[in-house]
Amino acid sequence: WVLLRQVNAAERCPSSRQLAQAYGLYGGGLASTCPVFWKRALRNVDRAKDVHQQLGDPRGERHALSRALVLSAAGRFSDGEAAAAQAMRFLQRSGDLWELYWAAFHRSLCLYRMGDFPAAIEQARSTHQAAAALGDRQAAATTLEIWAKASGGQLPPEPITAALREAGVDIQTASALLQAQAVHLRAQGRPEEAIGYAEEAVTLPRR
Repeated sequence: WVLLRQVNAAERCPSSRQLAQAYGLYGGGLASTCPVFWKRALRNVDRAKDVHQQLGDPRGERHALSRALVLSAAGRFSDGEAAAAQAMRFLQRSGDLWELYWAAFHRSLCLYRMGDFPAAIEQARSTHQAAAALGDRQAAATTLEIWAKASGGQLPPEPITAALREAGVDIQTASALLQAQAVHLRAQGRPEEAIGYAEEAVTLPRR
């Protein structure tokens, strides 16, 4: 509702970067929380890009990241991967590393969902290492989850263990790491421990 209120307030003003930002955030947030409304979310993301184009602002290309998020939530993984790759190219040029790692996460997620496990592993592994070096804990954790699942748990244990110690209170970060640890332990022939981590990942958001 906060994002929708932001859109309603911004629409009272002439086309502006603030209006484009409101459209983009609302589209991405809507798809993340209510994937069933992905078509509405996609319309808002496209509106954001249209406003930037009307203003002659090349930064509208960054909304390819929101488009990737929406398409991923809709199960359109091939289109989502292409949108994420487009966003990555722009964000590399603009130097926005935080957004770049989120675009890379969505690309690795789409590759994983498409069944292209080698490409998903490579994207997730390289993004995890870069995000960890920058100190972006959430991006580092979520890419560990993709790396673990795409590889069937065949990854070094040290990154997961280190990240779990620093997970903090963010539910998405902690859940991603718990799932990564569960998949890794299962691959190591430790099913009972794996079940414990998997159950904790399931119950964590309900607390």
